[in-house]
Parts: sequence; C-alpha cells; structure tokens
Amino acid sequence: MKRIALSICLILIFSIASPGYSLEGFDNDTGDYVEIDNDDILRPGNCIIIYDASDRAYHEVEVISLTRHDMPELEVFDIETDEYRTFELLDIDPIKA
Repeated sequence: MKRIALSICLILIFSIASPGYSLEGFDNDTGDYVEIDNDDILRPGNCIIIYDASDRAYHEVEVISLTRHDMPELEVFDIETDEYRTFELLDIDPIKA
C-alpha cells in the first residue's frame, strides 16, 4: 500500500513540476529564438504572449496571420515595440492553429 501511495505522489509531483510544452521558432529578421506557450491559440486577432530571447523578455503580440509551408510562419504585431514581426515555427500543433 505504501508503494502505491508513493507512486501516486511521485506522479503528481512530476506532472506539476514538469514544464509545459511550447512552440519554438526564430525571428526572421534577427534570427533570435522565440517561444510561444502551447495554450495560446494562433488565430488572427488573438493576443498571445511570446518569450523573446533577444531581450530576455515576454512580449504581448497580436496574431496577424499563420501560413503553413514546409516551415510554418507566424506574422504578429508586437504591441510593446509597435512593429510587425515574422517567426518561423519549428514545431506546430495542428489543433492550436
């Protein structure tokens, strides 16, 4: 019985402590790494939060478009910097797009 309780506790600890899945990509202009939370829905008009490795900060952006080619591209408007940006996404979940 103790083993079962210990197993359940370990499963709960690792499921809470493990980082969530995120989308990874690169800014087309700078080549810098960007990360998008997987909970964000990538639809035009939606505001999402990205992590920008160039300034090591989070930015709120509005999704402008998502195109799917061999390398999916996400065009956004960065609300904080007041500029349009394009990201190449490395891995994208079809349900989120």
